[in-house]
Amino acid sequence: MSSEEAGSLSGKEFDIEVFGKAQKHSLPENMTIEKFKSFVLTLTGNKPFYLNAMMCNEQALSDLAAKGPIKVFEKSSKFDLKYN
Repeated sequence: MSSEEAGSLSGKEFDIEVFGKAQKHSLPENMTIEKFKSFVLTLTGNKPFYLNAMMCNEQALSDLAAKGPIKVFEKSSKFDLKYN
């Protein structure tokens, strides 16, 4: 996803913690996890990342948000998959 595409997204406001920094982004609730991951890459400068929950790429962003706060980690040692 390009920065221009990311800037044109709108919808529900989500709180997303990226590498320890809280951010707010307005995104469509029905956005797929695959598209969300592409969006997150624009936030991380294309650095690899981990989400706080294991999700199928076809699931919706609202499904991820229902699991709790959305957090993006740089290192896998920072999160625990027991909450999935």
